This record gives sequence, structure tokens and C-alpha cells, in this order.
Amino acid sequence: MEGRSLRILSDWLKSEGIRESIQLYDVDWKDGILGQREIEDILSNTREFILQHDLVIQFFSRNAIAGPAQVLSAVYHALRAGARGTSRTRDLSVDVLRFAAGERQIKVAVQKVGIQPGIKECLCLVFIPDHQNRDQIVVRSTVKSFLQEIGFGIVQGTEIKTADIADALEATAMMELKL
Repeated sequence: MEGRSLRILSDWLKSEGIRESIQLYDVDWKDGILGQREIEDILSNTREFILQHDLVIQFFSRNAIAGPAQVLSAVYHALRAGARGTSRTRDLSVDVLRFAAGERQIKVAVQKVGIQPGIKECLCLVFIPDHQNRDQIVVRSTVKSFLQEIGFGIVQGTEIKTADIADALEATAMMELKL
């Protein structure tokens, strides 16, 4: 199911011309478990980085995300809401978080799928706006360096853990119905 769902969502986003602008990184915190201070530092450094590089970055608790298809679906729905003028925020990363959580309220979405004290594994979404004609390899290298600089190790060669993807996609679809 995961492979087929991911392929369908990937084709869906590619038809919108955005698939090549999305990168997902499975990362873990090098210094053990995240505390509140580390999270505040990560978010502060990330805000600076995204302003410098005109990117959208969102971190998710790895255990709260069923797999890449859930995040890709949330990106699609957030972009579509923005294009239709139905987005509830002006920040794509926040809309992606809300759709991934299947929640309207930002605070609830952060509690449900955002990074929280006590976690070690995260999923990092990087979205490069379409108006940017940048070398994807250079951007990937810059993002990887940034993630390592702020204390994450990029897990390579490991399969991203997945749960039943149908529940994740259903939650995202239900979020759109609520709007």
C-alpha cells in the first residue's frame, strides 16, 4: 500500500510541477533526546536559515508521521488551499503541519505531529518555492550541512518506518472537509 500511495501522490504533485522541489530527510538528534531549549534553538536557527535561502522547512516528530505519503499529501493540500485562497495562515510550513496532523488549530497540530521535548527522531521537510531556479544538488548539500550544523544526523540507508498509510491519508482528507 505504501509504495502505491506514495507513487500516486508523487505523480499528483509532479503534475502540479512541484515534486522536484520537495525533499524529505529522516534525521535524528545527535545529542540524545531533544529538550525544550534545543527545540527553541533549532526553530530559531531554522527561521534564520529559511530567510537567507528562501525555503520552507518543517520538522515533524518521526513517530507521529505514518510515512512520506502523509507529508506529501499535506504539502499538496496546503498548496491547493493557498491557491484557492482558503488557507488559514500565511505560512506554508504551518499549513503543511496542520494538514499532516489533520487539525485546524496550530497548537494542537504542533502537539500532535510537531517536534516535542523527549523525542530523538524527526522527519524534516524542505520545500523550495517554484520561482527559484536553483541547482537542486547545491540546495540539498546546503540543507544537509545546515541540519548537521544544528545538531542532527541524517539517517542514510535506512527505510523510513511506516504505519498504515490509509489512516494518515484519511486524516488529511478529513482536514480539508472541515475547512
